[in-house]
Amino acid sequence: MKIAKNAVEYLSAVVLAGAIMASNASAQQSTTTTTTTTVASDQNQAATVPTSSQITVAPSAAGTASAEQDQAPLKLNSFIVTGTTTPITQIEASYDVSVVPHMEIVTTPAVGLAGLADSIPGFYGESSGGQNGQNLTVDGLRDGGGFFEYISVQEDGLPLQYNGFYVEYQLQPDASFGSVEVVTAGPSAIFAPEGAAATMNWISRMPSIDSGDVTFSVTSEGEKRFDFFYGGPLPFSKGWSGSVGGFYQSGQGVRPVGYTMGGGQIRAKIEKTFEGGSFSVAYKFINNSTPYYWPEPVIENSQGVLSSIPGFNVKQDTLYSVDRQKGDLVPPTGYGAPVMGGLDQIGAHDLTSQITVKFDKELGGGWSVSNGFRIGKTSWIDSDDRHGGNSDIFSAAAYTAAAEPLLASFAQGLAGASPVTSTQLVQVTGANSGMVINNPSTLNGNGLLWVSDQFQYHEDQLNTIDDLRLAWKTDNNKLTLGYMYLDNNITNDGAYNNAVLADVRNHVHLYDVQGLNSAGKVVDHLTLNGVLEFDDSGGGPTSNIVPGASAGQGYYAEGSVDTLSSNFYFDDEFQITKQLHIDAGFRYEQITWNNQVTPFSALVGDGVGIPAPLPIASTYPNVIAAQQAGVWAAPNAYVPNSSSVGDYSWSIGANYQFNSNFSAFARESRSYDPGVQDFVVYFGGTPTSNSSFAVLHFSQAGLKYESSQFAADVTGFYAVSDNNPQAEQILGQSQVQTYNLSYISYGANFDLAWKPNRNFRFEVSGEIGHSAITNISGITVSGDENGKQIDRVPDVEVRFKPTYYFGRGKIFASANYYGQRYGDLANTQKLGAYTNLQAGISYDITNWMNIDIEADNLLNSLAFTEGNSVALSSLNAGSSGYAYARAISGTNAKASLTIRF
Repeated sequence: MKIAKNAVEYLSAVVLAGAIMASNASAQQSTTTTTTTTVASDQNQAATVPTSSQITVAPSAAGTASAEQDQAPLKLNSFIVTGTTTPITQIEASYDVSVVPHMEIVTTPAVGLAGLADSIPGFYGESSGGQNGQNLTVDGLRDGGGFFEYISVQEDGLPLQYNGFYVEYQLQPDASFGSVEVVTAGPSAIFAPEGAAATMNWISRMPSIDSGDVTFSVTSEGEKRFDFFYGGPLPFSKGWSGSVGGFYQSGQGVRPVGYTMGGGQIRAKIEKTFEGGSFSVAYKFINNSTPYYWPEPVIENSQGVLSSIPGFNVKQDTLYSVDRQKGDLVPPTGYGAPVMGGLDQIGAHDLTSQITVKFDKELGGGWSVSNGFRIGKTSWIDSDDRHGGNSDIFSAAAYTAAAEPLLASFAQGLAGASPVTSTQLVQVTGANSGMVINNPSTLNGNGLLWVSDQFQYHEDQLNTIDDLRLAWKTDNNKLTLGYMYLDNNITNDGAYNNAVLADVRNHVHLYDVQGLNSAGKVVDHLTLNGVLEFDDSGGGPTSNIVPGASAGQGYYAEGSVDTLSSNFYFDDEFQITKQLHIDAGFRYEQITWNNQVTPFSALVGDGVGIPAPLPIASTYPNVIAAQQAGVWAAPNAYVPNSSSVGDYSWSIGANYQFNSNFSAFARESRSYDPGVQDFVVYFGGTPTSNSSFAVLHFSQAGLKYESSQFAADVTGFYAVSDNNPQAEQILGQSQVQTYNLSYISYGANFDLAWKPNRNFRFEVSGEIGHSAITNISGITVSGDENGKQIDRVPDVEVRFKPTYYFGRGKIFASANYYGQRYGDLANTQKLGAYTNLQAGISYDITNWMNIDIEADNLLNSLAFTEGNSVALSSLNAGSSGYAYARAISGTNAKASLTIRF
């Protein structure tokens, strides 16, 4: 921690220096001036290039539909700031870059970052888990952990945090963002860690004149949302500008859970632009809860094809319910208070406060210095309804009958109890609580029960990031030297849960199996109001009937992990001729982990599942679930762990600009990903060398062309991904095999646009390629072999989007095709190909008022993004033919009213 303390002191001094510079500059001038640089953009003309600070704060709200009509098809001559130290146009860039405009951020019905990014060529987003808890893949590259690995998510050019698992929670799209710049590979790996495949840079708005807007939105599922923004020059401030924006939402989620969740975000910023530089301070506050949907029960046939279970529509139903919204945790005796805080199912809850300070200053002689400092404090809770393996889905009749021996044996130990001779299934929650299910085989039309975890995972984070750059610029060269420091300090990291017995229906009910005597009187109970096991780790008393049913952790599976990263990097952009420029960069990272963990060696007795007495046992003497619980580890069974590892990235690219409308580029890169490390809280040590890092070699070549009517941005790629960690469960066994995987991904992503006249625009975008296993190191599940397609990633994504402009409005349709995907590496569980049809209309009622209506999945397609991520098996169906999988939402829509002022 001494390193972290020294670093914070150093960073604080840098920030103070920036503030002093800004103050001195303000005193020396009474009016704001704008610094620009004139450079040659082709042989015959010159372009005025804004500074990075101007680009970063300039984007404003999208214009009217009529203004959009007159824009170039892809706007390849617009300036970008991501992946470069000095703004350049997209057509000049020696890498693949896409831009998402402001209006798409606010009005799209797409859910979360992954849903929004899915429309970007080369990106495949899995947003079926809800607004958060998503996965995003770039150019067919999927690291073993999924999530946002290989991707650096940034806000105004500075990473949000060093953790690919949680970063999406810290970026909430709203009206305060002007655009999103997305860079694929190339310099993405140089300017920050975790960017081996891409950088997604969210850029804030700061209008040059006082202006703002508010947007009111409602979805077909009843979610309501309010976005707002206002900004511009501050009066009587001598060059200062300010802005404030954010959102508030309320609803039950894209799959209504039966009760209301919600919250929002506020972002505020003040900025001073002065001769040769700028200074800014930004604050962000998030307090938001949204449902996090785990894979739902489905039928899997012998060909691996998935479909809905009778009585449960996997396109719109959810296993959330009011019946299991609240719950209490009961730790074993000696492990804490008799009853602890509720396991309230509040979904994914994020409480964040973040401050960002940035400055840049020209020093003279072509030299300049800049620094970005960010510190944020987060309290994060994930409360969700999850499951274990696919064998957790049972025949209700068979389950009820199988409980009889356990209930009969338990009754023999109860003083004065009569023998148990039969059992009955009873609903214990909801309006029909106490109702006996006379024929369990017909329950909800499917006759099924499932064992679920009422799960809660929590942690606190303190994130510190600083990026210090020294740049030197001449007429034909731009050199950048940088140092980036990141500290992701996670404490209070732990998980606990109760296992419950539920039915398979929308908004589930909970059940009890009761033991009856010969007279039909209740003798004992399997559950306590539906709870099978308290604080379950798979070893409680009901495990005799539900072996290994719960995937949850025990009460004391917690600890801390502090990840510190030091990055030294340089990047040089050299203009060889007016048409040709080359840029190259290198970054070296040193990572240190300091942990307090609960490794297997520190577990009580023989490990997971130690039966321990519960303090409620005497209160409920005839309830089996109330007697004891499975325990993960002893109190404070922590072992300190520390390690330090280094690795490097490099990239070199070139762009040749034939003229102002046409260019070609090529690039070669090497980078890596250390993986998400906070899970070592449960499983022990951290890497002691970079031999466990996933390594990525990325080759790209592309063409960019744009005229007044036609534009094309096409990038071919070939990537080799080595040393990706995998874990799979052998079919029919509890044993999990871990090994490393190598694969290749190749193809082309493209964005083609044609505007034959002012009224029509046609766009075709997407990716055509292939990702396949090339090598497996270690024991694997049968069927995983070279040549098999990488799981969950389609080979083909194509979007055709025609737009018609009329008067003050526009109307569009978008047909999005996704090729065959598989839920496993053996390619046995077919997620299937599908087409998602979208449509929308936008109309400017006045110059200051706009209405936008967009609909998603108009064909109501049944499509799955993943199978059971917990089961980890290559053949996922349970013995009954049932499995778990995530499906996209059925037909849904969003209507938005925007008022500009």
